[in-house]
Amino acid sequence: MSETLHYIRCTHCGYLNPFKTEYLTLCESCGRKLLHNFPDWQKNHPGKTVVDFNKEVCVLASEHSNHQHLQKPDKRIFNRSFLSWLIAALFGLLLGIWIWYPDKETLFKRKTIPEQIMTTEWIWQSTGQPPMLISLPEKPEKQKVAIPELLSEFVEHAETYGFQPATSLKVTIDHYRFKTGITPSTELVAHAVMKQMAAGGEIRFTDYRESPTMYLSARGISLEGAYQEKGKYKKFRFVIYTYRNAAYVVRTVFLEADPNAVKAAERIMDSVEIDTEMKWM
Repeated sequence: MSETLHYIRCTHCGYLNPFKTEYLTLCESCGRKLLHNFPDWQKNHPGKTVVDFNKEVCVLASEHSNHQHLQKPDKRIFNRSFLSWLIAALFGLLLGIWIWYPDKETLFKRKTIPEQIMTTEWIWQSTGQPPMLISLPEKPEKQKVAIPELLSEFVEHAETYGFQPATSLKVTIDHYRFKTGITPSTELVAHAVMKQMAAGGEIRFTDYRESPTMYLSARGISLEGAYQEKGKYKKFRFVIYTYRNAAYVVRTVFLEADPNAVKAAERIMDSVEIDTEMKWM
């Protein structure tokens, strides 16, 4: 063998393998078989020696301008590849969970109401005309309106707001303005709301009680009880008010296992006001 070190280039990864032994057949970098290796080459060139292989097949380091191929690839390349694979696997896992998880809207929410929500100052939210006022820990988000089927032909305008700080508490606020000349019945609105909730078959009311209520000139019904949804047992408190051609529905659904959710639901429901005297206008 020549005193000058020769190299066999890997046709797969480009790495230059030092030709120190005639038995070199695998690339030291990628591990794949070298297309040009001495044992195979000698079979096709009988009578030729290692010296001939050096001259005809191998390359000198000085003959190659890109000297970085003389070094094995940085192990960080493997680390980056593994990290990319790991990120892709995690993304696939999260996507699978998102597709198959039954209750997507609560997937990334905290499970219980933190204590600080109960101790911070709450805000007042108003909706409708005359305005309904309700106290909440933070501003609710406007949501897609789903008018109960029994009311749809009579409703002229509707708004829905939602607030869910944790999986243990959900608040929904609906305002319906009925067409001119129509004065909604509180009982009809209550029946329509309950029927809409049970229509999908996923909610089964186990027990509830209703009682009449009033706020100034607005008639109302208070509903309180429990239902099962997708195997989970949930408590609820609803209040429904009607005044002239407007109806207001406030629904709180909470898990009894979370004491702060129970307290928050009670505080929210006790705050509901209907400004029939237009004091806030």
